[in-house]
Amino acid sequence: MVIRGIEVLQKYKSELFDLINEFEYKEYKNTDWLTKWTLIIQEVFNMKGVTFYLRKEKIFKEMRPLHSNKEKTVTLQEVMELFPDDSLINTENLDKYSQFSSFSQVILLRSMTNEPIALLCFKERWEAIGEINLSNFVAEFCHSSSGLMNKLLTITEIIEEEERYRELFKVTETFHSSMEVDTLLDEIITTLHKVFPSYSSKLLLSNDHQHYADVRIQNFNFDTATSAAMESFVNGVIQVESNLNSGNTVFYAPLRGKQGIYGVMQVSSQHEKLFQKKEIEFIKLLAYTAGSALENAKLYQQSKQLISDLQLINETSHRLNLNLRLSETLAFLNTQIQKSFKTSDIGFVFLKDSKERFKILPGSSDLFRTGNGIEYIHLVEARMSKGNDPLFIGDLKGKYGQSNLVFRSIMAVPMVQHSEMIGFCLVLHQEPYFFSYDMFKLLQSFIHHSTLALTNSMLREKLEEMVITDYLTQLYSRYHLDEFIERSIREDTRGVLLLIDIDDFKHVNDTYGHHIGDKVLIQVAKLLKETVTGKGLGARWGGEEMAVYFPQSRINDVIQIAQDIVEEASRKTQPPITVSCGLAGWDCGHPVSSMNLFMQADEALYEAKREGKNQVIIRG
Repeated sequence: MVIRGIEVLQKYKSELFDLINEFEYKEYKNTDWLTKWTLIIQEVFNMKGVTFYLRKEKIFKEMRPLHSNKEKTVTLQEVMELFPDDSLINTENLDKYSQFSSFSQVILLRSMTNEPIALLCFKERWEAIGEINLSNFVAEFCHSSSGLMNKLLTITEIIEEEERYRELFKVTETFHSSMEVDTLLDEIITTLHKVFPSYSSKLLLSNDHQHYADVRIQNFNFDTATSAAMESFVNGVIQVESNLNSGNTVFYAPLRGKQGIYGVMQVSSQHEKLFQKKEIEFIKLLAYTAGSALENAKLYQQSKQLISDLQLINETSHRLNLNLRLSETLAFLNTQIQKSFKTSDIGFVFLKDSKERFKILPGSSDLFRTGNGIEYIHLVEARMSKGNDPLFIGDLKGKYGQSNLVFRSIMAVPMVQHSEMIGFCLVLHQEPYFFSYDMFKLLQSFIHHSTLALTNSMLREKLEEMVITDYLTQLYSRYHLDEFIERSIREDTRGVLLLIDIDDFKHVNDTYGHHIGDKVLIQVAKLLKETVTGKGLGARWGGEEMAVYFPQSRINDVIQIAQDIVEEASRKTQPPITVSCGLAGWDCGHPVSSMNLFMQADEALYEAKREGKNQVIIRG
């Protein structure tokens, strides 16, 4: 086709200048300016069938497909083959490429740095005449067109980036105004779709065991995840991989907060399209903002759950402090655990030193009194025998490979007292991964706060089975006094033990009979209670011997009390008797064992006997 030369080039430049001046965001969006530019070329040069190929990374994409729904592309390598050296026009070997077989002439536009940026394809050939030859004509045309192309592409990129960051600003506002995780996830995926409509986007989240309505929001599957996805999720780094099967490029950005990684943002391009630097920066920024927002929302929800858990623990602790009997305590715990963990398969197991290794406590589900339930008790006992560590297994079948296991999820927490495990609580459910880690932590806290109440209930009932008072004298038993002294030595800073022996008690029994001897014991015991009540704990030591322990007392505080007992004994007994006393004390500067304390007091008592009886001797 014959071109008029310089005049037409001048008109073309004028039209391009007007196009730049008219280019406004509201009027031209994305690549709408190509339509206007195509019309200018067709009008000025009287050309028909003009087609643009714009470059994106290493791909030239056809912007105005002709009679085809399939997107046509040309690689950078093919373009370089078409235009060797610095050539700008090609009319040869176009049939070699199916994309160009219908064109007679292809012109290459280059950037200011001589990089190929676009292709113009024509059905007809240009032939310049007059004062300018074809080569110079094409060079001038390309120079003007490249300038326009660079300016419009730059403006388009700015507009697109402005649109992206406007969406980021909007979604950030939502992030700051909402603490609902589902709302945040929906906003993230919606923003990705708006900003990158030609890309496929997904959110792969840490396993919350939750099913999402949107198929683009999924739990992270460790079994099927690619190595790049795994690397991004585990180490919190950006990853890009090319999928050889689909030909896609996939970008992974971690949703990372300050305390952890909450998932991965997956963005996939089509047809091996590479991500531009500005797109990558936007996805990274969106992922970072989304990760922080997700963390805040999760922390908010966790704080609400924590408050609820603390209220539950407080309610439980308050109830358990009511000195309930063991059966009442366990029944209450069973109810609270059912309410919190939505399961009725709960067992309370107490470990024993006898051949019968454990005892199933009341409040346990009937399951644990069957052979099937006993298997789970044996399993937990075997695991905990290696240490007092709690047990949390999401899928017993996957862990142990036993297909006959009815219950797949298990939590077990030891009951520990004085660093020793006295039993454990186990909770089961038939569904795998039914219990969350937060539930596990709650159960640990629950049992920790309940163990003391349980052991107290057990001890209370044990003590009820024992006689803690002497039937004859109504003083405490020696067993009770022993425990009292041992506890005092552990917890107090000082104490004094007073041993009392009735002088010549055998003579009383032989002379008056044992029934009179018993009356004398009762009279002495009454004297002790009257003298030491509110100051010490009195007990029958054995036979005619009695004892009083004074916690948090010094010997000087007790000497007068002992002297009063000696002086009052003969006046308040019938027949009159005398008593001998031995005193021994301890303090934190000179700690003793309960046995040593007993021996010191006993030595003092025997010395009082040897020295003539009816007196007080001190040791320690």
